[in-house]
Amino acid sequence: MPPKPRPFFPENTTTPSTEDITEMNPTLETTMSPEQEYIDAQIRTQVQAQIQAYIQAQSLAQAQAHIQSQAHSLETPTSHNPFQHSSPSLTNRIRLPDSAKLDGKVSEYTSFISSMEMFFWGSPETFELDKNKILFVGTYLLGTASTWIRSLISANSPCLENFEMFMQEFKNNFSDPSHTIKARRQIRNCKQ
Repeated sequence: MPPKPRPFFPENTTTPSTEDITEMNPTLETTMSPEQEYIDAQIRTQVQAQIQAYIQAQSLAQAQAHIQSQAHSLETPTSHNPFQHSSPSLTNRIRLPDSAKLDGKVSEYTSFISSMEMFFWGSPETFELDKNKILFVGTYLLGTASTWIRSLISANSPCLENFEMFMQEFKNNFSDPSHTIKARRQIRNCKQ
């Protein structure tokens, strides 16, 4: 069958009837075979899965961007916040063991002070203020040492405001007063 000529301008055309359509596409089938239905169903499920994955990826990206913008808005430059340091503290990465508590025994003074200095060195941003250092030392005191610091607090002692003064008082009360005498005796007793 020869092709029907089509007019150039659409306003001069008439709408085709259903007979004309069937004449143009004689191979058009309205039913699908079971294999075609299966393939069509598989394609639909794959397309739906891809669309869902795309939507989830988009929502995840939006959530990440939102969280990052919130985190960025919470951060302030170090120059604006004098209490924030740029370097991470040692205790953020390493869990320091609890220090032994001091109950006032002179023999434990040196190891207790060494342990406290290790804490101060490991977390300098936590112990910037003298009061934080004094409070930390006070929480590791027992017995007579605990009674001593409670008396300082109740008397509102000025050494509670200055860490050097506090440590001098602490040393006067709990260190071995004969430590230097013992050290000199050990040096004299050394022989080559």
